[in-house]
Amino acid sequence: MVSRRKRSNSSVGNKLNNLNDRVAQKQKDQQVTGTQTNAVTNDSIAPNAVNSESIADRAITSRQIGTGEVTSENLGALTEIVAGGSLTIDAGLDGHLRLDGTSYNLPYEGLNSGAGLYTMAFDPADNAIKILDATPTAHDGLRFDTTYTGGSTATGMLSWSDDDETIEMMLNSGVTLEVGQEHLLRVKNASASVAIPKFTAVGWSNPTAGILIVSPATGTGARDFIYSLIGITTQEIPADGYGFITQFGIIDGIKTDNVGWSMGSQIYLDPATTTGQLTATAPSAPSHRTPVCRVIKVDAADGKVLVRLDRGTRVGDIQDATITSALEGQTLLYNSSGVWVNSASPSQNFFINGAFDMWQRGTLLTGDANGQYGPDRWRITASSGGGSAGVSQQTDVPSGQILPYSALLTLSGTTTSGQVQQRIESSYAHQLAGQTVTFSIWARRGIDVGSATSTLTWSTAYPSGTDSWGSSTADQSGTFSASFTSTTWTRYSATFTVNALATRGYSIAIKRTLSAAQTATYTYLAGAQLEIGSIATPFRRNSPNIQAELAACQRYYQRIVAKQAYSLFASGVYNSTTAFYMPIHLPVELRTTPAVSYSGAFRTLTDTTETVSSIAIYTYSSTNPVSLAGVSSSSSDGNAAVLGANNDAAAYIEFDAEL
Repeated sequence: MVSRRKRSNSSVGNKLNNLNDRVAQKQKDQQVTGTQTNAVTNDSIAPNAVNSESIADRAITSRQIGTGEVTSENLGALTEIVAGGSLTIDAGLDGHLRLDGTSYNLPYEGLNSGAGLYTMAFDPADNAIKILDATPTAHDGLRFDTTYTGGSTATGMLSWSDDDETIEMMLNSGVTLEVGQEHLLRVKNASASVAIPKFTAVGWSNPTAGILIVSPATGTGARDFIYSLIGITTQEIPADGYGFITQFGIIDGIKTDNVGWSMGSQIYLDPATTTGQLTATAPSAPSHRTPVCRVIKVDAADGKVLVRLDRGTRVGDIQDATITSALEGQTLLYNSSGVWVNSASPSQNFFINGAFDMWQRGTLLTGDANGQYGPDRWRITASSGGGSAGVSQQTDVPSGQILPYSALLTLSGTTTSGQVQQRIESSYAHQLAGQTVTFSIWARRGIDVGSATSTLTWSTAYPSGTDSWGSSTADQSGTFSASFTSTTWTRYSATFTVNALATRGYSIAIKRTLSAAQTATYTYLAGAQLEIGSIATPFRRNSPNIQAELAACQRYYQRIVAKQAYSLFASGVYNSTTAFYMPIHLPVELRTTPAVSYSGAFRTLTDTTETVSSIAIYTYSSTNPVSLAGVSSSSSDGNAAVLGANNDAAAYIEFDAEL
């Protein structure tokens, strides 16, 4: 705080002056007397002439010593005083003499016996040893005169502040420290030519040999500057000179009637400044947005602010957050280590039917399903050799997870490995090329029949041509579990960078490998997810709802089932006595012209009822509607007809546009 000393009177000074007045006359009569050989007496020396050379045996005997009569100038080095009469003198410390008050009497009125110890000290102003005041009793401690109203402004002066009701210390001619009510630092101006004005926000520069060097704070682009901001100047700091800054406390004697400033205004570092200027307008991120002080008195010259320096906190400096090379569009995600990290915003799940709840082909594939699709979009592969791989839909799911079903992969016979794989179309996969992605899936081991050990691994591949999976190249792989024995649901994950050639398409598989063939092994899988970013986030669908998820599956495969004994599928016309053509409109357009197959009994209804012997894709068919070419028993060329189930509710026609 800026000094505000007033009057020069002090109760201590008054007491000392009165004491000197009372003993002034008595000093003329005081003597040095003695009875010892070679002792100094009032007959042998004149007043004020006592010195170390005239005292033979270094002893003074006296009943009274007048204040100011014996001085350091004429006494020299005083090593011993022998008291006489009722005066007792104790040895002192640091050049002081101490009188035992229990024996002390006149001539000093007001210094009563029994009041404690009294202090004699050398006063350099008068070049004399003086009794200064009574020493407080031990339980009172050091007591300041609370009636004191001002005095010397000398640096180092310590006294009571009646304004702030605390002890204040003069730090220099312009600054006082209000003890317990503010925090100041002494700093050096980094500039050798420009002074830093009073009431300027400053930040530290490189310290030199323990000296805190500062310069005006920079508001522009201050996102990384906030931890250099250390205070506001309490006084002007000259070029290459020293001064004080306030981190907490009151700065007065400043202009606070600026435009927009009023009582209680929060004051911020001006984001447009490079010279530590302050503003009442709250800045926008990423500028320093935390107030540094608040107006408590509005005035053109004698205003006041309360400094409460708060540097604020960047997200990356929170103890459980780690920000590394942040990029636009990233967000904070919580990882398994208990740390918030920057990552790409949760993306879509690039797996379609990651919840394993779409099974258009049926919920149970038994026998050898190698190379076939089980749950929609998931292809089953297994090692050859006479064994088999099957897959079925289960309701056993991880506890606490919003997952409706799981897929159960069963290996038997001589089969020693099996996997489920999803091929991602190039139109989706190109978004993954070169990206850091995370593959996660829940898995657990069922009760196997056999004792062989097993591992759980993952692998990726890309096709030889765009969406052409006639041949492919293995890309990356890793191990989820080197000893896959747990029957408890566990979420496994792997983070890796997708190959740039994923623009052609991409596949990811999870695989269980056995050390030897088993009678039967069971692997449960649930909640498969592939997402951009380095964190396995909670499971979510590829699509916003289950109907959209079904439509996403139907882009690659659709099965139209009769469900009624004589359900109708399509209508068309005969172009000969046995061949007919019929377009069929599908709920979702297929990825490409499909392969068509059917199962069950079918018939056509024309002028007669004809039994259908085959259904195939018409050469000139498209993705929707799909045109069927069928053969039936005899009809008539040009007859209109409809295609329907022939007393077979399970009859179906399927359209396969899988990768």
